[in-house]
Amino acid sequence: MPAQRYYDQQTIGLNMPSSQENFQENRLYLVPFYQWTDRMVLFSKMGMDLFRNTTGADVNGKLGVYIDDGYGLPGKKLHEDTIIFPNGGTGEVTTSTPFSLLPGLYWVAWIHDGNDIRLSAWESGGTSRGQTFLGDDNAGGSGSLPKCWGYRTNALFLAPLPESFQSSGLSYYTSNMPRICFKVA
Repeated sequence: MPAQRYYDQQTIGLNMPSSQENFQENRLYLVPFYQWTDRMVLFSKMGMDLFRNTTGADVNGKLGVYIDDGYGLPGKKLHEDTIIFPNGGTGEVTTSTPFSLLPGLYWVAWIHDGNDIRLSAWESGGTSRGQTFLGDDNAGGSGSLPKCWGYRTNALFLAPLPESFQSSGLSYYTSNMPRICFKVA
């Protein structure tokens, strides 16, 4: 991974059209990220692209990184940082704490406390697009199983992110997902 570049969910083979999407407050979204190099990589920050914040105030958020549990679910929390979406702001919004990841599959967690922000997003997966590693119900790849972009939890408020997840608390999320990037130091 060359330095000073951002990487996003495309690291697991996603190459979807982007859009702008409003995301609901106090819901935790989890999206996959694959660190594909053969060595540990130092990331200087995580970032999102704010299309619009019309809440009338700054919106607070959290971004975190979880290691995959080996079964396609988020496991233990490895990193957490704060992100602020400025009132009336647009453009790149980033965290500030560096962190390192070994090669492997991870889950990026994101939550915010303001309802009216609009972010760059990946369009919904549907039945023919999305995370192909989740499998399908036919060999043609066009089956009826939705290939979600990740998971979501309801009614989780902005606080320290959970240390780990129980699969019973997660629901598949097949709608648009936020585009979250990692910047290599």
